[in-house]
Amino acid sequence: MDRSYADVAEVDALDPPPKSKRDVMDRTGWGSGRALRALQDWHKMQSDEARSGGWSG
Repeated sequence: MDRSYADVAEVDALDPPPKSKRDVMDRTGWGSGRALRALQDWHKMQSDEARSGGWSG
């Protein structure tokens, strides 16, 4: 599995959903760049999911 896909899946599994890059960093132990990329991709996935009616991941 591609790391970015796995990272987005891990962010998606956070409960409650993450509120910031710092939140992702604190809860996953990732560095700034990895947390930011995963959070940005997760936000994009959320937007795509809302438009399409569901995530197929």
